[in-house]
Amino acid sequence: MMPGKSGRANLEEEKTFQVKYLGCTNNNEPGVNGIDKAVKRIYDAEKTCPKVTLEVKKEEMTITQGQKKQSFAIKDISYCSLNRLDSNIFAFNHHVSKSPFQVECHAVMCTSEEKAKAIGQALYCSYRESHFEELRKKRKKKVNDLNEQFKDSNISSSSSGKPDDGRNSDCDSKMTPNCGSTAEVVDNELDCIVQDMLNTVEREKESLEDENEKLD
Repeated sequence: MMPGKSGRANLEEEKTFQVKYLGCTNNNEPGVNGIDKAVKRIYDAEKTCPKVTLEVKKEEMTITQGQKKQSFAIKDISYCSLNRLDSNIFAFNHHVSKSPFQVECHAVMCTSEEKAKAIGQALYCSYRESHFEELRKKRKKKVNDLNEQFKDSNISSSSSGKPDDGRNSDCDSKMTPNCGSTAEVVDNELDCIVQDMLNTVEREKESLEDENEKLD
């Protein structure tokens, strides 16, 4: 089965983690270097590290401490990595706003490198699931819109009041495959978009794994 067709990720793996929240800081520098510098600032400034529950869901990630909860939409998380100096630290960039542009880097301390990697894997799976579901909704809407347009054109033709000389049925028989063909084109285009996104995510995953191997 083509991965672009299903887009389903296994979210039955671990999704809830007990970690220590180190804090957050603004991050204006992209990539691994930017997130590493942000983590260093967080680590140097943070004196207390409260124990929190980090949970990765399909559309959001939450960090809960008692009655206090922070929520981060998966679509607003642009980058995550294991810290190169301490691989037990997992950090991620969260896009707070576009205008003014603001990105915050959040960092948590895990009990092991394996737990930090598990958070990254859970985020990766959630990212795939939520984005592919959104694309499937858009594809379904476009096909439905095309079907409605085809239905409206048939109603318009049948109610025009012109005598039926056989040409209308000819036209109808020609329009049906055209509509199906258009819907198929839309479907294929969206499949390509899904495949491109999947390839991008796979490249990001490989990049994260390469960074982790350098730490080993």
